[in-house]
Amino acid sequence: MKNLTLTLMGMTALAMGCKDKNCADTAGGCDTGMGGEASFNLAWTDVGSTLEVSVSNPDVDGYFLGLAETGSGELGWYGEDCVSDDAICHDMGEGSTLSLSSVHPDVSGLSASASRAAVVAGSTTLFHVGLWAGVTYVFFSDEGNTGYETVAHSGGDDSSFYE
Repeated sequence: MKNLTLTLMGMTALAMGCKDKNCADTAGGCDTGMGGEASFNLAWTDVGSTLEVSVSNPDVDGYFLGLAETGSGELGWYGEDCVSDDAICHDMGEGSTLSLSSVHPDVSGLSASASRAAVVAGSTTLFHVGLWAGVTYVFFSDEGNTGYETVAHSGGDDSSFYE
């Protein structure tokens, strides 16, 4: 009886410790998940020719990344902003990570028109580190079942572009 009482007390403590957490049947007992707010990370690698993007503690539905050259005004590149007509939107996939290689003429050797044609959603970008100071970025989520129209985070040159 003493062992049964201790076992029940232990199970009660485990259940209380998992209150308000995802306590799926896992080998380790209570699965508390990562917790915390999402953290949005962008970094240029490969001497500024590859944009590495990730979200720590991501929403389960993932994100889409939009990029706009707002620092150049009307002359800027908006073909990857997710909101302009025919704009590309970069799907970050289930892992909420993305690696975009630049096809900009300054780093790829392509002509201007070939560079624009070489931009592929989720794979390449027209941006490179030399343009980054004038770029505004946005992470769209499906929070509230909006069809990925919810701005989860924005930053860069002019965040008001996505308001």
